[in-house]
Amino acid sequence: MKKLVAICLILAMPVFLRAQATLIVPGTNYPTIQSAINAAAPGDTVLVAAGTYFENLVFPAKDFHLKGAGIGQSIIDGGQAGSCLNFGIQVSNAMVVEGFTLMNGSGELVIGGGFSFVPAGGGVFIHPIGATGAGPPISPTIKSCEITQNTAEFGTGIFVRWGGNVRFEDCHIHGNNSTLFSSAIDAHWGGTNVTFENCVVENHILPSGLSTVKLDDCAAIFRDCRFVNNTAFAYSCIQYQISSSTNPPNLGIENCSFVGNSSVHSNGSVVYILSTFPVAIENCLFAKNVSGLSVLSFGQGSKGIRNCTFADNQLGANNSGVVTLLVPTFFNDTLRVENCIVYGNFDTNGGVPLGTNVMPGSATYVELNSLIESP
Repeated sequence: MKKLVAICLILAMPVFLRAQATLIVPGTNYPTIQSAINAAAPGDTVLVAAGTYFENLVFPAKDFHLKGAGIGQSIIDGGQAGSCLNFGIQVSNAMVVEGFTLMNGSGELVIGGGFSFVPAGGGVFIHPIGATGAGPPISPTIKSCEITQNTAEFGTGIFVRWGGNVRFEDCHIHGNNSTLFSSAIDAHWGGTNVTFENCVVENHILPSGLSTVKLDDCAAIFRDCRFVNNTAFAYSCIQYQISSSTNPPNLGIENCSFVGNSSVHSNGSVVYILSTFPVAIENCLFAKNVSGLSVLSFGQGSKGIRNCTFADNQLGANNSGVVTLLVPTFFNDTLRVENCIVYGNFDTNGGVPLGTNVMPGSATYVELNSLIESP
């Protein structure tokens, strides 16, 4: 009898569970994407039809799926009035933006050098609202999107500061150019962890920017990505710098290709890594790049490359070698090269540069099962 009463009471209780909804844009209830975002509940889907939407989207603290009709079909045009996507409040990887072209964004204001405010993140802007330090983790997933023709002073295409575990999957990031001291992708500080998986980063012209991708005091993974025809002042593809030993970050570059990239400065390289923490680069191709100093430069620390090929790259006349460990003499560092091919590279004088090189001092060089061409 008691069990029967309990069951009856449960059945009599009001049901507050809400079914997940699909909000259609454009529609009578939701004429704009922002109106649907504001109305969406966690777990909902905002479905955006093909068309061009002149909006600067601001995301609240809830996880839902914003889905467009696909690259080149559902277009978010920032109209040079701010970022296309602006994340300033905590979300998780369950917050998914999928199937859009993000273009013509101009970024949001952040504190830059000299405590002046500068625009950042023309396409995607991730920064805690009003924060001058680490805030709650902001961890959206951006997938199957095109990020192009955006402008800003920091991170013309993408800017992440004090973020969380931010993911970019199957994205085409290209043509986010600048004549300022800007990178196309800028991520740094406060536990930021960015992952780029199966992305293409190409055709950026950044003659005054230090690098196409600038990473500072954060963790990063590049997996199955392609870097093609990028030009930057110093580091044509990736600059990774760690100056803090708090919460040691990591860098992984796996199954990636770097083809046809160029740096302007005589001390430039394709990838430059300055970190005292171990870094591994695996199963990568470096081909037909133009750099002054080297193709791959390590600042310090124990570094390893495995199953990589370096071929048909052009270096400057005063290069240091194709793969170089540049360390002060008082560091006990190691460069480990395993199952690699470094062959067929040349300098501007038509000579053959050193395949690998460690600066004189306490650095150790270990070569295993590799084909390394010598001058």
